[in-house]
Amino acid sequence: MKKGIKEVFPDINVQDDIFHAEMRMTKVLTHLERKAYAWINNEYELDEKQAKYFSDYEKAVIDTQKAIELYDKTYILLMWAREMFDMGGYSFKDRKTLLSYISDELNLLAGERKDIASMAKYISSNKDKLLYFVTEAEKKIKDISLIENLSINGLKLLWKQKNCSEKGRRYWIYEGKIISEFGDKTAYAKEVFNKMVSKLVRASSIVECINSLIRPYLFLKRELKGKFLDLLQFYLNTRKYSDSRVKERKGKSPLNYCFANRKHRRAFYFYIF
Repeated sequence: MKKGIKEVFPDINVQDDIFHAEMRMTKVLTHLERKAYAWINNEYELDEKQAKYFSDYEKAVIDTQKAIELYDKTYILLMWAREMFDMGGYSFKDRKTLLSYISDELNLLAGERKDIASMAKYISSNKDKLLYFVTEAEKKIKDISLIENLSINGLKLLWKQKNCSEKGRRYWIYEGKIISEFGDKTAYAKEVFNKMVSKLVRASSIVECINSLIRPYLFLKRELKGKFLDLLQFYLNTRKYSDSRVKERKGKSPLNYCFANRKHRRAFYFYIF
């Protein structure tokens, strides 16, 4: 799929899906956790028989400690990597530097473990794609500053505050600085900023949606293109929903619903590829 995208759209920006990155991290951690518990159980079993298998027990204690330490260190590093995928907080430059550090530390931990080495390589190779949403946020912050005549420093403070809990002291320190930057425009600046953040994309939900619509027809041929794809597009846009969680959509096609409800016109693009 990625090769095809590059051939068709050579100048397009490719953004990796945060969900799948976090899923890979979870798999590595789950495997390491199971390994650590297996060594703990082995140690307990040998502990009961240590008089007979003392040398095996000593080795089991050492291996258990190594397994627990490996899991703990990997867990901390991958949780830190996940923090890089949150909205707000670090800048793109800082996130990229920190992900490089995390990747290097994972490589040091990996040893003969291919899963950790693979995770380190994945993070190192895909930093720009995983952090694409941050570069978009920084571009939009500059645009908002120019268009709305709002302080760029204040908007950057809003981005940093986004990652803070309202119960925390740091949130209110940023709040004071934000008010001093915007003054009477604070409420408006927050409204514009939050609207911008709500439109940032970190997942491949739209692509997955289109893929799920196309997949049932792949049994006919390996590739869908040309007139067949045009016909499928027309069918999906004009087919009426027999049921829907949105009551207004029931009995209507995406095309009917789109033009009957102008505020929902964006719904139409889900079926355009």
